[in-house]
Amino acid sequence: MNVKSNNKRKTQSDIKKYFKKIKNTTELTESNDQIESAQIEQDQIEQDQIVYSSNNLIPTWNCTICGIDLGTHNPRQFCGKYYCKMVNSLIIPGYKKKSFKIGTWNKELGLQLYNYKNIDEKKEIVRDETKYKNFLKIIKKFDILCFQEDVIPNPNLTLGKLIKGAESISHKLEWVKSNEIYNPTGTVPTYLANSIYTSELFAGGINNLKSNTKLISFPGIETRSVVVYCTPINEKIPFSMVIANTHLSGGRYEDELVLKEILFGSYINYKYLEVKKIIELNPDIITGDFNAKFLNPDYPELINKINAHRDDILKKINNNLGELETDLKLNHTQQLQWEDWIWITRIDLLLKANGYTNAYTTNDILDTNSFLGACDVIYYKTNIFNQIGKATIINNPVVMEYNDNQYIPVLSDHFPIQVELEINKKYLDSLDSLDSLDLLKK
Repeated sequence: MNVKSNNKRKTQSDIKKYFKKIKNTTELTESNDQIESAQIEQDQIEQDQIVYSSNNLIPTWNCTICGIDLGTHNPRQFCGKYYCKMVNSLIIPGYKKKSFKIGTWNKELGLQLYNYKNIDEKKEIVRDETKYKNFLKIIKKFDILCFQEDVIPNPNLTLGKLIKGAESISHKLEWVKSNEIYNPTGTVPTYLANSIYTSELFAGGINNLKSNTKLISFPGIETRSVVVYCTPINEKIPFSMVIANTHLSGGRYEDELVLKEILFGSYINYKYLEVKKIIELNPDIITGDFNAKFLNPDYPELINKINAHRDDILKKINNNLGELETDLKLNHTQQLQWEDWIWITRIDLLLKANGYTNAYTTNDILDTNSFLGACDVIYYKTNIFNQIGKATIINNPVVMEYNDNQYIPVLSDHFPIQVELEINKKYLDSLDSLDSLDLLKK
């Protein structure tokens, strides 16, 4: 056998052993974190929940107002009790608008709202009131606002005119600054969360925080969650739309994990599987940070940055291999797998095949985050909603400044995205529930 070929086989064998060891260690750590997160979910958050893994789905739905169990189907009406119909009519009296403005925003835990100051030689964290006022001005522009990277525990039941309708726990926070702000004593662990805030018109039982949390868990990767909220449309129609808000796997840490799996030959597109689980819940609107970019071939700066990100991870992996002294590179198949992970293309096709469309194209919005590219999304069912106008970014310079060809976070490292939707008249005409309208008038 050729000596050079034999050395190459040995190197590949060593690499596989290295990655197998890394993968096993990661799975053990992630498994412990998932168990701990699930336990705290049960002990600290009193809420009905759906917990599913890759193999099972156990749904429980509740009436938005009174909380009665509606069984294992998606609610498109309230439970039918007179009390709930009465409360629903009281929540939204005189609401004549046919449309609503919904948004998604990765708020980065609100970390940018705080400044570090040294007072009497002691470091203190002080909220920047000017930034906070700008933050609340943005809030006013929405009827429904879905946050990612919110925090639990979070005392804010209201933000300006918006009321927290639902929240979901994701995974424990280890960020130094977040713990300094939200857990300074070290006694109350903080957790990353997804939340949904609405105006009173969409509150569905004001200050009712009875939320539906879905935990998405796959071996070897951080547990993610989806928060689902059922809200009334208007006072004349006993119809509820279901909103799902999530933060998919990905980001600098999980990108490295997946790239190792690509090199190891065990690639899994966790984000794609997570979206499949969300679609099974049959929400009418899906929002969130997908941690994957819309590919725009006319945006070379983005493509160059993605390639540089890939090369930085490969360099880090090479350095960690140490004595193996090999220069790992992606072959053609591995490069396609990386592109499947980093771009949103296959996920977008999956959602469109299931009746959803994205609220914007890359011609409308180039960037939604400081890393360049568009990863924050609002998908809606085209048979239920009509979109009014184009989706927009809210207050660009207030949220992030653009200097020297890069975005500098001011309020967050993501922009808030907003779109205006209205219910499709043909869909309303097709609802069997229209027959019950006379009951509401009694």
